[in-house]
Amino acid sequence: MNHLQMNQKPYTQGLQEPNPNQGTSNMSSTYEKKRHLKAAAFLLGLLASALTQPLAMAIGIVPIQKWRVHVVNRLNNATLFVHCKSKDDDLGFHNLVGVGSEFQWSFKNNLWATTLFWCLLRKPNAYVSFEAFWIEKTHIWLNYRCHGGNCIWTAREDGVYLRNNPDSVDERVHKWKVKSI
Repeated sequence: MNHLQMNQKPYTQGLQEPNPNQGTSNMSSTYEKKRHLKAAAFLLGLLASALTQPLAMAIGIVPIQKWRVHVVNRLNNATLFVHCKSKDDDLGFHNLVGVGSEFQWSFKNNLWATTLFWCLLRKPNAYVSFEAFWIEKTHIWLNYRCHGGNCIWTAREDGVYLRNNPDSVDERVHKWKVKSI
């Protein structure tokens, strides 16, 4: 034997062969746990990313966003009666006296895309009831007009208008219904 062979220790010295009946060693068990944690963190990251994507909307999940809805009185010399509510929240009765007076509320939509508010507006001899806010899953009619999270409904003599924020115009959406006595 030469000098190198005599001083060289076999690479297996001090290592034990794994016993298939004992399961994995502590080292491989720790490695597997770390690998599973990394995979779980990756999947959670993908899920979080998907929540902000159209795919999430397609399966009925929408990103949570803060919204503000305004109801503005632009009636000539008339008080506007306002009652708005959702399935969970009744926002109460409000009398908007004078041109320019307004009622507003803010909220965050729910994750399941079921947030819905509707309002009853009444002026002398006429009324209108309508959905003031809803989550759109496929169309963007309301989302476009409420750009920036602000939906502005305005009561005028000939009907109720919604502000088209990007185009800076008010669009009549509802006509008043004559109140029967």
